[in-house]
Amino acid sequence: MESAKSNRDARYLIIIGVIAFLLIGAAVVAAKRSNSVQDFTTAYYRGTCLVQHCDPYSGADMEALYRRAGEPPFTSDQERLVATRNIYLPGEFPFLIPLAVLPMDLGRALWILLIAGSFILACFLMWERGARYAPLLSAVLVSFCLLNSPTLFYFGNPASFLVPFAIIAVWCFLENRFIWVGVVCLAVSLILKPHNAAFIWILLILFSAGSRRQATRTLLLIALISIPATAWVFHISPGWMHEFSANLQVLNGQGGASDPSTPHGTCGLINLQAVTSLMWETPGAYNLATYLICAPMFLYWALLTLKPGGPARVWYALATIAPLSLLPVYHRQYDAKLLLLLVPACALLWSRGKVLAWVALGITACAFIVTGDAFGIALFGLMHHLYPDAGAHYSRLQSAVLDCPVPLTLLATAIFYLWVYARETSVRETTQTQPVEPGERVHSVS
Repeated sequence: MESAKSNRDARYLIIIGVIAFLLIGAAVVAAKRSNSVQDFTTAYYRGTCLVQHCDPYSGADMEALYRRAGEPPFTSDQERLVATRNIYLPGEFPFLIPLAVLPMDLGRALWILLIAGSFILACFLMWERGARYAPLLSAVLVSFCLLNSPTLFYFGNPASFLVPFAIIAVWCFLENRFIWVGVVCLAVSLILKPHNAAFIWILLILFSAGSRRQATRTLLLIALISIPATAWVFHISPGWMHEFSANLQVLNGQGGASDPSTPHGTCGLINLQAVTSLMWETPGAYNLATYLICAPMFLYWALLTLKPGGPARVWYALATIAPLSLLPVYHRQYDAKLLLLLVPACALLWSRGKVLAWVALGITACAFIVTGDAFGIALFGLMHHLYPDAGAHYSRLQSAVLDCPVPLTLLATAIFYLWVYARETSVRETTQTQPVEPGERVHSVS
């Protein structure tokens, strides 16, 4: 009876979270219609550019296209760079061109529906998996994530649906259901934003023979989509590779939109360079420091993943790699929705009780809080109130704690779940020591 009540209350929480997510998101879009779904506009015009046989990797060609389309002038150099410098690989165009032939308002509406539908589905699937161990706790975490994600609509970055695609793919593979849906979702995520889903693909390679089959199918689909698209781009713009590299350097260079060393500008950047750049000024130094911190953890995680273990172990692997994969390369706040993969692992630890359950809840809750919209907005306001001068000097430790709490929290979360993963692997759980619950699937990933 108590279990039935918990499941019912959990479903109510999920429904409330979904309704709040949709209502707040609709309010965000309606309040700033011309500025909402910002990254959709750049994606739309990249596709339009290729359809019109101009070079989508040329800043000059893209800027000319904006003028011909009657778009308002850019308000800053940074806005111009973000809108006109393409940093996506050619595999994106099979998805953008169908969008570009539609009227912009219809394309924007479809983009918003894709964001809302995929994110809600990903949240529901992670709750469904976590509910097998702790339904109410899983619902609280998922509902909190829904309530704190309306800026997905405001920015409209492709990550807003590509990260949910990766999560949906994980569920499909581990539940051994809708396998080809999972293959398509993971392939699309890897083609458009490889740094978000790459380590999920690596996990599939390392985990089992069955999961390697799904990784191979995904890779073949990526090749099937990307090779013709790349050939087309080469035909229209033979020098696209040089332009692509130059665009990356401009956006990631000093003072660029993705520069992690920009004072008080790192609230949106969640990779570890936002912290290490406070200690070392040159990109070579702070990137090296980041890699030296992350590389041993990745290697240890890979070695653990190669070892045999019980059916629940894969969720600890995912709970480790979700925060860890966000640290070594460029990521922003919306990429952190990958932390939904923590829900099943946290629920499993919670179901076992004892001190570890509370530690898992505390660390997971902190990760969800600091990557949520409310915390980000509050932090941004606090920093500009305390330090209105962007060039103001304050201590490095103060900078790391106040300006960069997200990467520090992600690092702590990754360390904790890596420790749990190592602990569970050493115990080498079996179905005898940890019985498979009703409805539980052993993760053979066929």
